[in-house]
Amino acid sequence: MKLILSRKGFDSGAGGVPSPIFPDGSMYSIPIQAPGGRTPYARIRRGDAAVGADVGSMVASLTRGRTRAGALCHFDPDLDAGALDRPPGWRPSLGQVNAAQGHLAAQGVGPGDIFLFFGWFRRVEQSPEGAWRFIGGAPDLHVIFGWLRIGEVIDVPKDPKGRAALVAGRPGIADHPHLHFPAGYVRGRNAIYLAADGDASEFRAFDDRLVLTAPGATRRGDWRLPAWFRAAHDRTPLTYHADPARWSTTKNHCTLRTVGRGQEFVIDCANRPEARAWIDRVVGAPQVVARG
Repeated sequence: MKLILSRKGFDSGAGGVPSPIFPDGSMYSIPIQAPGGRTPYARIRRGDAAVGADVGSMVASLTRGRTRAGALCHFDPDLDAGALDRPPGWRPSLGQVNAAQGHLAAQGVGPGDIFLFFGWFRRVEQSPEGAWRFIGGAPDLHVIFGWLRIGEVIDVPKDPKGRAALVAGRPGIADHPHLHFPAGYVRGRNAIYLAADGDASEFRAFDDRLVLTAPGATRRGDWRLPAWFRAAHDRTPLTYHADPARWSTTKNHCTLRTVGRGQEFVIDCANRPEARAWIDRVVGAPQVVARG
């Protein structure tokens, strides 16, 4: 089994602000605007007490109007069956393209492997006027917000006829943004990863076990991980993190100074028997969306 730590949602380059952790403990990963986007933020349903049903207004508020409620987002990963009206056969999914998909393919990522999706989060509060704003001095954190166990990998054809034929046989993926890139955007491979039956969800509530950032770290990309993450003679390194200078080890943990960019970090768990219990602990975090 391979584990993929997959960076998604708003960041300093896409969106420019963190995703929110609300006063009631709920959290929401804001999808980015990117090619292929077809879903207005205002159309996404979300029933948390803090967010309410209006994701579009929440996003506009946190970005101070730089991102409009009606703007189209690249809604991916797509993990919550209740977020939108769904065509028959819909399943939770993730799409990846170009260099990032080439990296996943080179690592042999496929059915049975697990994505843990993480992003940049910070706590927010509501102003007296009702607008959402980030709390001054609140820490910037990398937090895991969802997961998906791969059941199937679909290679998306580059030609329009091939994509049309794919959708005719698989109507559940008709609205996936990786089927709607503008001409010339796909320069390499393009794939959609569909969840195994029921094996995907979004975490509704913040929980300490979902935090990757090390306690007290001044940089959100400084992580505390279980000691088994570190490479050894029989354990290959986490991709993009082979440099030993990025790692340090304590009795029960290791710390990692992550690279500044990169979307998909892959680790082979074949010689890491401890990985299964850690993944189960993360996936078992409370208050998740009903699996779909």
